[in-house]
Amino acid sequence: MKKAVWANERGSAALLTVFLLGLAFVAAMLLYYFYSVYIEKRQSQNIADAVALASADVLRDAYRERIISDVTASVRELWETVQAIYDAQPDPPPPAEGEAPPAIPPPPKKTKEEILRELIADPVLENKLAGGSFNAGEDWLLVVLEAYFAGDYTASRNGDRLYDTFNHAAPRIEAAAKRVIDKNGGRREGTEIAFPVEGKPLLHVKAVNEFAFGGLLHITDELPSRSASSIDSSRFGIDVSGKPVKKIMF
Repeated sequence: MKKAVWANERGSAALLTVFLLGLAFVAAMLLYYFYSVYIEKRQSQNIADAVALASADVLRDAYRERIISDVTASVRELWETVQAIYDAQPDPPPPAEGEAPPAIPPPPKKTKEEILRELIADPVLENKLAGGSFNAGEDWLLVVLEAYFAGDYTASRNGDRLYDTFNHAAPRIEAAAKRVIDKNGGRREGTEIAFPVEGKPLLHVKAVNEFAFGGLLHITDELPSRSASSIDSSRFGIDVSGKPVKKIMF
């Protein structure tokens, strides 16, 4: 009788041990699964962040190139205006033969430097233009902030420039994004780069990384991650409200 009870107890203990071992194995598999998902999700997010930064850098560089080109044109038009004002000044009439010169001589014609000084409010910009040291690549912000050019660089027009730049720079942005994805071992397919976001000068990126879990259960899934980078400026306004969203997808 005692041997039968002892055998039953040993059998129950063995079943309990097997059950606990199975439970521990399932718990370990679930823990490993969720840990793997976390690692892959973190990797996917890192790729999305890197793509957003790289794409934003390309867009900023292209936008700066566009503004420098427009600033060069603005300065050229300024000098044309100065020349036109200078040429429109009447020459003082010569005194008639035998006539004494006037007691008060007529004012001399304004020089181009004087005309420039009357048009340009910022003395730094005026000095650079008058002295011939103006460099559009370095001094473009002076033009953008100058009152004389205010109509050319409103927030709305700056937004038009940025929106147009995104369209023209799309191949460069896509190439930079692909380089970052390849460097980080990501997947190109399913990537989206959108601009603007909710009427703001934001560049939004969606990156998709593939997750594969082996073992007894083979699971594959896609892990999308999103990131955004601002193209806004604290020095001048950029208004892209009302612009339809443009996307680069590959």
